[in-house]
Amino acid sequence: MKDGPDGWGWSFELDPVELGKDEDGEPVTTCVVRLTSEPAILKTSGGRKAKPGRKPDNRKLLEFEASFNNAMMDCAKDHYVGGDPAALVRAVRVEYVRERFKTRWAVDVTDPKARSTKISNDFRGILKALPPGFYTTGADEHGVELIWRIPQ
Repeated sequence: MKDGPDGWGWSFELDPVELGKDEDGEPVTTCVVRLTSEPAILKTSGGRKAKPGRKPDNRKLLEFEASFNNAMMDCAKDHYVGGDPAALVRAVRVEYVRERFKTRWAVDVTDPKARSTKISNDFRGILKALPPGFYTTGADEHGVELIWRIPQ
């Protein structure tokens, strides 16, 4: 935020909105900013507050959480953890989060294959060390893996 406090970050997405048509019948559009994450304090790897102009180490995590939130809004289903009817959560397929992460995560690699590999490795790294409150099922016999969050 331009005049806001240093060290805070948010994730947003732009949603196109058609306002009408011009004289040639072409759509006239604008974008609406949609918040896709909760405000978070950005930290460097040493645990200090991020300095202005410096990329925070948790940018990847913010994009992961925004991708998760977006997938939950679009695709969440009820899931009984361990088949227990008392353990109902809203969960989403990991692949749906991965798809959204791929479109959000910017890497400084121009070669398409290397870019895809870098993004996949970054996503896999997040899954190996999930943030607190996130849980996965592991892949079932059909290769489907679910992820959900329980607020801390």
